[in-house]
Parts: sequence; structure tokens; C-alpha cells
Amino acid sequence: MKIISIIAVFVLILMAGAGSASSGDGTITVNPTSFTAGSIDNNLTFTFNNQAHTFSSGSQATITIPSLWTAPQKSNSGGNGYVSVTANGATSISYSISGQTITVNFKTNNEKNKGFTITYNKVNAPETSGIYTFTTKTKDGNSGSLRNINTQPAVKLNPASASTIVVSGFHSPTTAGDIGSFTVTAKDAYGNTATGYIGKVHFTSSDGQAVLPPDTMFVASDKGIHTFSARLKTAGTQWLKATDNANSGITGSQTIIVKPDHADKLAFSSQPSNTVPGGIISPPVKVQIWDQYNNLVMSSTAWVTVAIGSSHGSGTLSGTESRKAINGVATFDDLSIDKAGTGYTLKASSRELSSATSIKFDIKLNPPTYTHTITPSPMVGDIVKDIVTSTSTSGNKMEFKWIRPNGHTASIDYVPRSHNIYVDSYRPNVAGLWTINVKEFDSHYVTLGESSTSFNVTENPEFGKLGAVLPLFAVGLIYMNYRKKFNK
Repeated sequence: MKIISIIAVFVLILMAGAGSASSGDGTITVNPTSFTAGSIDNNLTFTFNNQAHTFSSGSQATITIPSLWTAPQKSNSGGNGYVSVTANGATSISYSISGQTITVNFKTNNEKNKGFTITYNKVNAPETSGIYTFTTKTKDGNSGSLRNINTQPAVKLNPASASTIVVSGFHSPTTAGDIGSFTVTAKDAYGNTATGYIGKVHFTSSDGQAVLPPDTMFVASDKGIHTFSARLKTAGTQWLKATDNANSGITGSQTIIVKPDHADKLAFSSQPSNTVPGGIISPPVKVQIWDQYNNLVMSSTAWVTVAIGSSHGSGTLSGTESRKAINGVATFDDLSIDKAGTGYTLKASSRELSSATSIKFDIKLNPPTYTHTITPSPMVGDIVKDIVTSTSTSGNKMEFKWIRPNGHTASIDYVPRSHNIYVDSYRPNVAGLWTINVKEFDSHYVTLGESSTSFNVTENPEFGKLGAVLPLFAVGLIYMNYRKKFNK
């Protein structure tokens, strides 16, 4: 009896396994299971199998297409999203579509491994990569309710090829000289991480002092993402760019605000210029406070002092020699040096900051000016006098160069100074525009200044009358000489 009972139970178990289906029974597969995000005109096939379950009349299966996919339809066989259903042993097949959901009405009687096939054609995939589940439910008979099957069909959308690069993660604002890490991510045209990217990237920056990573090849294990480090040193708004070596169109950058490092040294931003003894150096001398990377430290209010550094003169610096920096700049607007000299420099210093030395400049006397007084309305043969008045206090001798109308030099004279006046004269022998060039020297023959003036010489009318009388005078002399000879 025990053996008979065990057999009976086993038979009942087998009958139960091949018996009526419950809601949620059955399996469904999809093919293909992956393709590229954003791709078009894809075809999918869903295959339903009842396994060992019997679906009675009135049974249903539903498949819901994810919302980002092409809407299913059954009216246009050549259109996008066209759906057709074919029986694979199931009977009483019919189907309908409502929104994104396909509903199949069917039954399988008492046969195993029966079902149907759904084709879903000319489908445009979403642009976002990832795994998309096509939710499938079944119910048995008219009285059941739809329930999810155990294993849902899913399609994986892989990213497209990389078309751009995203640079991100570098801390902003950052301090000049700090090392910062950042991430380079290859992206496809739809913003998906291009996990298959294996290109080589090159790095550039608007910061000419930047320390950048070397060219780097992505490998498969990076999955399109790699982390790097860099150091920016120039204050201001800078960018950091990564570009594919083989395709310059695959590129991207991040904008970073760089703040100056702490104050480190001084630098002249407005250099001293040449002036006269006692004259204010203009424009004002300006000294900036820089960090170690030559960035202006605008937060600094340090005191800065200037003094004469070196020179070939013995002047003394006057004015406000110590100033407090405003926005990192100390301005000296009243500096002067009392004695002439060449090669002066200014040295700027401040506590705990490296000093700075300016460019060389000169303190010179103003160049002398000259006034010419010429004999008025000279004619050929007249003595022309040029009286030159000089403003120089150190003049010793003046060169006078008299230039004929044809450009040739008529005379060169060297005249000593008398008080502040030089006087020279010359008798022009041709009419026209004459020029006098003068050059003043000190006692060491150093040129102090130059000047030039012009004057017009006209013909002398008396020379014209004499020219008319001379021929007659000559004839008379010849005649008188002839008479003397004849009378003898």
C-alpha cells in the first residue's frame, strides 16, 4: 500500500506540473538583445513559450514598449513600429495595440512549449544608452488577472562612438600652483559615455605656465573615463582642454578660476622715466606685489619703500618714499631727483618680500633753445651777421656752417661764447636762399644742441649798373692808348 500511495502522489505532481497555467506563467525572449543608442530601423523579435503550462481560452499576454521607443502600430506594414503576431502552436490568436502596449489573446490547450512570436520592425532606438525592459504579463483564462512573468525581456543600448570630450572636476576657484585632479569623459553625440573609446588625448591650457599631463591613450578598462592631474599658475579665468590626437573635433574643456598665491615679491609695473633735475618723475612710478608665479596679489596692503639704487650721478631722491599698497599696487606720484646724471635706478623693498630694481633712467637738463638774429634784407656782396642767443649755461663754442643755395658749404667757423651770445658773419656772393647750421659745444666738445635758420639774398642793383658802364670804359681806355701811340 505504501508503494501505491507514493506512485499516486508522484502522478499527481506530474499532473500538476502539466496542468492549467497561472497568471504570470510562461517565458519570453527578445532578439537582438543589444544595439546602438540612437540607431534607426531596428527589428526586434519577441518569442513567447508556455513551457509545460496550459493556457485556456481567454488567456492574454501583454508586452509594454518603453516610452522612449517608437510607438507600436499595426495599420502600416511599411511604417515605423509595425507589429505582427504569429502563432507557434497557440490557437485563437488575435492582438491589439493601445498606446505602447501590445495585447495578445491566445490559448495553448494541453500542449507543451507552444506560444507565439511578435515582430516589432523599423524601430528607432532612444538616444540614451542603458538597459530597457519590455514589461511582459500573462493571465490564464477569462477569470485571471495579468501578472508579471518571472524573467522580463530586456534590450541593452550601447553608446555610439565618441564625438566629444567632457572635462570636469577641477576645483574652481583654485589657488595658483595647487595640483588639481580632473576627469576626462568621452561622450557620444547623445551625451552617453562612450565606454568603448580608446583614443589618445592631448592637453592644452590658456595658462602659459600650466603643468599638464602628457598625451595619454585610453584603454578598454577606462570605459571612456580617465582621471588626470594638472597645475595652473596664472591667476584669472583659465581653461583646460583635452583633444583627441587623431580627430581634433573630439575635444572639450573646463573653465577654472585661478586665484593668486600668497605675496612673494615686488615688481615695477610703471617704470621711472627721464626728467630734469628737481622735476617730478611722470607718469607716477608703480610697484606691484606679486606671488611666486608673477600674479598680482590684489589683497596685499603691504608698505613699499623706494630708494636710489645705482647711478652715474650724485642726486638725492625726494618725495614720499614709502607708500601702502592699494589693491596690491603702491603708487609714487611725487618723486624727484635734484641732480643730473645717467643710469639712475630705483630699488623697491618691502618687509619679507623680494626686492625689485627698476630700469635705468636719466636726469638731464633741458636741451638749450636758440634764437637767430640775421641782418635784414641782405644783397649780394653785403656782410650778413648771425647773432645766436643760447639758453645753455655750459656752452663754450659754436660751429657756424654757411650753406649756399646749391647746397654746397661756403664756410665753417668756430666762434667762442660771449656771455650767452655767439656772433658770426659772412659775405654771400650769389643770390638765393642761404642756410646757416649751428652746433653748440661745452668745454669738453660734447654737443649741447643744434639749430638752423635760413635767409634770402637778392641781387645788388649797383652791380648791375657797373656792368653796363664797364664796356664803354674799356673802349675809352683802348682809344686813348691808341692816340698816344699814334702821336708819337
